[in-house]
Amino acid sequence: MRGIVAMVAGAAALASATCALAQPHKRAGWPGPLTIGESFGVQVKEWETSEAELDAIEAAGFGLLRFGIGWPYVENAQGEYDWQKYDRFIASVRMRSFRSIVILWGSHSSYVGANRAKGSEAHPQGLPAPVSEQAVRGFARFASAAAKRYAGEDITWELWNEPDLDRFWPPKADGDAYARLALATCQAVRQVALSAKIIGPASATMPGWKAMRDPGFSRTVLQSPLTSCIDALSFHSYRIERGAAPKSPESVMADNARAADFVASNTPKDRSRLPLICSEWGFNSVDLTEQEQAAYVVRTHLSNLLSGVPVTVWYEWRDSLQSPKDPEAHFGLVDFQRNAKPALTAVRSLLPLIGDHTVVRRLQTPDPRDFVVLLRGPNHGRKLLFWTSRRSHAGDLFLDLGTSEQRFSMDALPRAVSLGPEDADPSIVIGEAR
Repeated sequence: MRGIVAMVAGAAALASATCALAQPHKRAGWPGPLTIGESFGVQVKEWETSEAELDAIEAAGFGLLRFGIGWPYVENAQGEYDWQKYDRFIASVRMRSFRSIVILWGSHSSYVGANRAKGSEAHPQGLPAPVSEQAVRGFARFASAAAKRYAGEDITWELWNEPDLDRFWPPKADGDAYARLALATCQAVRQVALSAKIIGPASATMPGWKAMRDPGFSRTVLQSPLTSCIDALSFHSYRIERGAAPKSPESVMADNARAADFVASNTPKDRSRLPLICSEWGFNSVDLTEQEQAAYVVRTHLSNLLSGVPVTVWYEWRDSLQSPKDPEAHFGLVDFQRNAKPALTAVRSLLPLIGDHTVVRRLQTPDPRDFVVLLRGPNHGRKLLFWTSRRSHAGDLFLDLGTSEQRFSMDALPRAVSLGPEDADPSIVIGEAR
């Protein structure tokens, strides 16, 4: 599996795939039962992430990575693929037993008749999205070759990234065109890997969000044949509003409910409703302080888990630029020089303690801004996880454990406390004094 491989799939294979998938794909309960750590990921740039950084991500407790394979960086000429760069990176990822969400994306000058500077790792700006029959067929062959080369239960294939934005689907976002490309690609992948996990569209906005850029995009995708082929609907949960402060992680819970209702009401009656996956979401340390960013990281995943979204990918591992005032440059858990930010310290202190646990339920609290969550771990072990979304101090959490009483300060940073294996929930009180 080295060097340049000749293309073997052609138009006949794509046509065969279309016939083979006339019946809806049967989903096996994907993504399945995962622990908190297994279902929490971080986005990395595959060309700059070192072995040492992969070790650091694993040690922090993340079980999932998201990265991309770009079509123009693999297919040197029509029908010839060079996988060397990705071979090395994916081998390193698999050595550490990560699961991966791999984005299949990009346009190609050989198919759309445009030029791109050779060797650039940036998104190929200026190339139109692959919408012609020739370009769709070429992209589908590339995706099929990737799925065959890197086949395995550890990889979920994501079809494109934010195609609802003109920037990523130039010259103009088009739900129908995306759905056609994604369907042809999904079918081509299933031709070589029938049980592969496939998601999309990785939209920049949540389905049904009140301020979404184009509600027609999500509706078009949901009502297209694509939803009979993919395993889950992926989206990004930023919900940024101009001039407004960043929303807290817990605000996503109501929007997840709205998204689920939108998906249910726009899914054709003869199809099952797709699960929702948050394949990208984060908070930067410019709009927030570094301490606020640190408090939010694990809460993004917990808020999703508590509201029916089983997978979250934090954006991103490393700050993308040094620009001190550019919010887009500072979503990382480490800075541009790869120094740990308080956000990474916060993850390291908590995620390894709860990563092998699952969420049982949220316990009732007097104030809905306070969170106390019961977790179940290996060998029937249990923990309580607690934090507050209040801006000011929320008082103390009092736990009556039967034989003893413990008191903890409620804080924006989640904390965990071990419980006994008894079935009964502990008695809890939250207040200033007792």
